[in-house]
Formats: sequence, structure tokens, C-alpha cells
Amino acid sequence: MAKPVRSVVRAILAKNGRDAKLLAAMEYGWARRTAHPDHLRFRRKTTRAELVWEATVDKAVELFAGDSGVRVVEHYDTISFIFDGHVLLRFKKADVKLKTSNIPTLLAEMFHEHEADLFGYHGLQRVEAVYVLEAFEREIAWAGIVARDNNAVLWHFELAPAVEAMQLRPERAKKSTATLAKVKDDLAGEKKAGKKDGE
Repeated sequence: MAKPVRSVVRAILAKNGRDAKLLAAMEYGWARRTAHPDHLRFRRKTTRAELVWEATVDKAVELFAGDSGVRVVEHYDTISFIFDGHVLLRFKKADVKLKTSNIPTLLAEMFHEHEADLFGYHGLQRVEAVYVLEAFEREIAWAGIVARDNNAVLWHFELAPAVEAMQLRPERAKKSTATLAKVKDDLAGEKKAGKKDGE
């Protein structure tokens, strides 16, 4: 199997707004974690990660429903997304080094061994769509696509919001700089004028 090629993966995921949909699915999954009534009492972070994963996958399935180039594949207690018959992608939570904390099962270790056949899909470039939380784990700090070769990160790129969404944000009103400060000479002139009037 070929190691993932950044330019190929990026081009395939840029089609039909797929990159924006991947980001939207992860953001939705993160937001949905609080929908569970006991979310503040979870003792294990893995419980939260599993809830985020479930909501993320559900949203991704919904968002890619109209894209004929995307196949949703269920296998061995996980879900993968195949894009244009070339890229096999899965969703994960990652740390700041862009590493996931998988239980080291045979399948988890094989995902990043690109010469190994996985799930019977030959020649697919395997990558992960990951989200990284900020230090206090209150929000997503970074989301993107990561390719690894065993334990080494080969490359990554960030998933940015859709251009249309960025254009919808209101522009800040530009303030005149004339009211921000007065030039020192103007202040001196005002003081002299005030003395003459008050004398």
C-alpha cells in the first residue's frame, strides 16, 4: 500500500466542500457532548471522546449523503469514510503532537502500517481527521488531517472554515483616527487660547 501523499489527499478532500464538512462534523460532535444530561459527571475522558466520536460520525454520514464519491464503511466496531476510491479516513481525538491514544490493538497499529492490508481495501491512502483540544479542554484548538507512518507523523494540514462562512462574518466598522489623540501642538494652542479668554 502506498503511503499517503499530501497533495493527493488534500485535492480529494477539497472537492465538493468535503474539507469544510469534515470540520463541521467534528465541531458538531464536540458541541453535542453536552447534550448528555450527566456530561459533567463522567469520570473517564474516554466516555466523552466516545460521545464526541458518535456524534461526529453521525453528522459526517448526514453531510456526505449527497456525495456519490464518498462511501461509509462499517467494519470491526468502527466506521471509515472512503473518498473517490483513494482515501480511507477515520475520525479521532489527538494530542498536541497529533498522536491519537488508541488502545494498541492489532487493527489500531495496522492503520498506520501502510504496507499492511486493512479491511480488504487495497491501495487506499489512510489518514485521520483529528481534533485537538486546548489546554483546559474546553474547546477545539486545532482540527485537521494527519498522515502517519507507524509512530511518525508524515504530514498534516489544518481544516479551515468554508470561505463562504468567513465572508458572512460582519466587518468591523472602521473608526476615524482623528478622534483617537490630539497632537501636542494643538493642546498647547488650546491652553493659550483659554488663558486669553479667561483673563
